[in-house]
Amino acid sequence: MTFENRNVNEFSFRKKNTWVLIYFSSFTLIAFYHSRVHFHWFLQVYAHFDLPRYYGHRSFGSRCDESLVSLVRTCPKLHTLIIRDKISTATLIIIAREGHNLKRLFIRKNALLKRCDWQRTLTWDDNYYWTLRRASHSYEDTFAEVSRCLGFKWLPLSDKEFKHLKPMYCDTNSAQSDFDTT
Repeated sequence: MTFENRNVNEFSFRKKNTWVLIYFSSFTLIAFYHSRVHFHWFLQVYAHFDLPRYYGHRSFGSRCDESLVSLVRTCPKLHTLIIRDKISTATLIIIAREGHNLKRLFIRKNALLKRCDWQRTLTWDDNYYWTLRRASHSYEDTFAEVSRCLGFKWLPLSDKEFKHLKPMYCDTNSAQSDFDTT
């Protein structure tokens, strides 16, 4: 099943119980609710392309941090995540730690806010929260922690690199997606 909604430029396809959600719009806010509710068992790729053309709030309650972490936690097959909105470095670390199947994680460096504005939860032990707070106050420490969690050297993209990010579906027999920045 494939459909495209011309109002928000949403592209979605399903192939053998696999969902890919891709948004090609500078004006749409992230729509996590229907992604988690309808596709959480099968969602493998969630991506927003283009640079945002709306004001990105800096306060924690107005950003998409909690929704992104919830998306990563509730979608066990998610392997590719492309984030264009502002999130904190602590959220990035939590996504890398919680996204056990993440193979590709793309985010704009200009969208990263160097802070830890998460409240401690009961599921986090002292070491987890201390490491999160320590690493999130430095870009270098954040990138090192994300690299450690993902198992490969990871760096965010510049806005120029992010604008050139395009989906390239290499294997037509599966829903695996490769993304190229050239």
